[in-house]
Amino acid sequence: MEMNFQISSNHLDIESCNEWLRSASDGGVVLFVGNVRSANRGKEVSHLEFEAYEEMVVKELEKWGRYIQERFGVHKVLLHHRIEKVEIGETAVIAGIAAPHRKEAFEACSFLLEKLKTEIPIWKKEVYNDGHHWISATP
Repeated sequence: MEMNFQISSNHLDIESCNEWLRSASDGGVVLFVGNVRSANRGKEVSHLEFEAYEEMVVKELEKWGRYIQERFGVHKVLLHHRIEKVEIGETAVIAGIAAPHRKEAFEACSFLLEKLKTEIPIWKKEVYNDGHHWISATP
């Protein structure tokens, strides 16, 4: 199994992620792209700010990547995440799975995104014109 994890303050490249996921042995490739939206919780969002404990992010992603491979039988697991300031409309996260079949690819990608929200030490702050709110105060 191959894994591709990246935490970066630079723009994320959707096309290179898609190319990395392609293989002759995988018929199911799921690529999720999470962009920053302009409103949440009834408020206008100015931008997002992400913070990460980068050493632990990689360790946790590798642990969950191995688990996903075993549980779902996938061949490739990808997660690229922005840190620092991310503007409205920009891509904040790309998650991808390559598997022999679509069902496993979709299930594995959904599982990876849930673990991102609950287990991976990346925190998200929504910034508004009149203040801010930490959306992800866990893990």
